[in-house]
Amino acid sequence: MAGQTLPDLLIALQHQELPPVARQVVEEAAVLLGEGREMEAAALVEKAQALANVAAKTNGAHRDDGSAEHFAARLAADITGVLTRAIQELQHRSAEHAQALTLALERRITALENDLRRVAVDAAKADEMAQSVAIQVEAVLSRLVAHEDRLGALDRVTADLTVTFAEANQRLDRHTEILRGIQQRQAHRAAVLNELVGTIAKLKEQGAETEAAAQG
Repeated sequence: MAGQTLPDLLIALQHQELPPVARQVVEEAAVLLGEGREMEAAALVEKAQALANVAAKTNGAHRDDGSAEHFAARLAADITGVLTRAIQELQHRSAEHAQALTLALERRITALENDLRRVAVDAAKADEMAQSVAIQVEAVLSRLVAHEDRLGALDRVTADLTVTFAEANQRLDRHTEILRGIQQRQAHRAAVLNELVGTIAKLKEQGAETEAAAQG
C-alpha cells in the first residue's frame, strides 16, 4: 500500500477482474471507508489484495506445469506475509488512533476546565450584579412609594380645591343673579323717572300755553 492512498487502492481493485469473494470484500471496504472507518477498510483492502493474488496465481498454476507443492508453499507464504503486514499496520494505526484520541481527550478536558473556571468567575460577577440590581430596585421602589404618597396628597388637595371652586361658582352665580336684579330694578326706575320727566315737561308746556292764552 506504500505510495498509494486507501481510496486509490480501492478504485484500482474495483477496476480489476476479481473473483466474487474478493469483489464482495472490496465493496465492504468501500462502505467502511465511506463511514470513516479507515483501519477496518484498510484491513479488508489487504484481504482483497491477497484474494486477488491467490486467484491470479491459481490461474497461473493451471497454465504452468510446476509442482503443486511448490505452488502451495509459495501461496501460503504470500498469504501469511499479507496477513502479517495487515495486522502490523492495523496495530500501528490503532496505536496512533489511540494516541490521537488521548491527546484530543486531554485537550478537551483542559478546555472544559478553563470553561468551568470562566463559568465560576462569570457566576461570581453575576451574583454581584444581581445584588447591585436588587439594591437599585429597592431604591426605585422607595422612590415610587414616595411619589405615590405625593400624588395622593395632590389628589386630596385637588379634591378640596374642586369643592372650593364649586362653592365659589355657586356664590358667584348668586351674586350675578342679585346684580342682574339690581340692574333690572335700576332700569325700571330710570324708565319711570324718564316717563315722569316727560310728563312734567308736558305739564309745563300746557301751563305755559294756558298762561299765554289767559294773558292774550
